[in-house]
Amino acid sequence: AWVPPPDSSPIGAGEANLLGVVREDDTWDDGDSVEEEELGATVRGPAALTAPLSCTMGRSGVASLRPASDGAADGLGATLRLDASMGPVALGRTLSCTLSGEGAISGRNGLKWTRGDTIGRGSMGMVFQAMDQTTGQVFAVKQVLINANDKADVEFKEQLKNEVDLMAGLDHPRIVRYIGCDDIDDNFYVYLEYMPGGSMASALKQFGAFEESLIQVYARELLEGLVYLHSREPPVVHRDIKSANILLGLDARVKLADFGCSKRTSDTLNRTMKGSIPWMAPEVITHAGYGRPADIWSFGCVLIEMATATRPWGKFDNPMAAMVKIGMTEDTPPSPEGLSPACLEFLDSCLRREPLLRLSAAELLAHPFVAALHESAPERRGNQEFFDMP
Repeated sequence: AWVPPPDSSPIGAGEANLLGVVREDDTWDDGDSVEEEELGATVRGPAALTAPLSCTMGRSGVASLRPASDGAADGLGATLRLDASMGPVALGRTLSCTLSGEGAISGRNGLKWTRGDTIGRGSMGMVFQAMDQTTGQVFAVKQVLINANDKADVEFKEQLKNEVDLMAGLDHPRIVRYIGCDDIDDNFYVYLEYMPGGSMASALKQFGAFEESLIQVYARELLEGLVYLHSREPPVVHRDIKSANILLGLDARVKLADFGCSKRTSDTLNRTMKGSIPWMAPEVITHAGYGRPADIWSFGCVLIEMATATRPWGKFDNPMAAMVKIGMTEDTPPSPEGLSPACLEFLDSCLRREPLLRLSAAELLAHPFVAALHESAPERRGNQEFFDMP
């Protein structure tokens, strides 16, 4: 019987991506303060300072932070405030928080930007809006605090650099655009195209399941991105396709994001377990070796998400139960009800347990379920005229 090896800890078993970034309203609870303590702490933010702070702890971590005395922040040139989405995050006796006040950050590449609203947060970092002070361009920033004396942090930084190197070589309308990166003091910043529509996961949570006509459109757009990735030399396998890693623009177009688990592949199959368990292909969990077909399975799982606004497979009691179900049985995720025969056949072409029996991204793009959209592309705007009315 197959047993997961001890070093195959699930990566991204929840909604979090590589940075652990989730929508701020999914986890933060403003009403969970349970105790207060005073401590001398170093604060890391747009500026560095040391001051005695009064810290209110909650079940989710640090719930509030303020100077221990009225005059504690007088000489700081800024006022301490709690970042509404992040907490601060406790790192031993070091706290990460935000300092109010103006002041742009100057990157080593000449980019000068000012921080805006927080988009998401996680255990390893956060994502926020920023504005280029020269051009006015708004973009997204991934910020990760790196302790140069911590081996795990240093290794994680190398993973981020690998992600950056990979994204720098990608240029496609269905891929979130990489802008640049900076390594400033204890912070590693990755600059990315800002997608104001948020993630598909957030849209499904807010609005519910999509109509089949919209699933058609999004399926085709995602396949266009996958064909691009899979046809690269060497091919790029995303390895973590799920609704949380698909972003929407205001034009209702979708783009693939978060290439933290991605890898350039050769003829040798990958055997490391990367991705998020409910979306993983069976061969990923069993370490049987996998390649581009694993992305097709995950894409099929996203089709189920779009049709049901729930995870593929439903809810598992724990990650091990999910791994056993996906890796050791002959089952496939249940097909949603109410879909057309063409859509169900399209879905079946993605979710075949034998990797070689799955259609490729290019073959799926030619499938009747999505192929017809290519000829009717001008109608994609739908009721746009209504929104363009003065």
